[in-house]
Amino acid sequence: LEPKHFVDPAVVNEHHKDYLFFQCIHFINQMKTGPFAEHSNQLWNVSAVVSWSKVNTGLVRMYRAECLEKFPVIQHFKFGSLLSIQPVANVAQKE
Repeated sequence: LEPKHFVDPAVVNEHHKDYLFFQCIHFINQMKTGPFAEHSNQLWNVSAVVSWSKVNTGLVRMYRAECLEKFPVIQHFKFGSLLSIQPVANVAQKE
């Protein structure tokens, strides 16, 4: 399976019980109506990526930028041993 396959509902229906990502796409397909490219444009753009490793890298980078680096979002996280609130030493400040 390649990333381009998850926009095909037949492939999603066949594999949604085996792969978490396909299960999420299956849920979206059940909840939303209309063309996938219109209601889930960001995910539809992911279907053009060549490999799953690049998809993973891009989604993790997006999660970091849109969630972990935004105070209004991260303030609601539960901190502990898995996600420490300890500041990182010697971090250059962004301009």
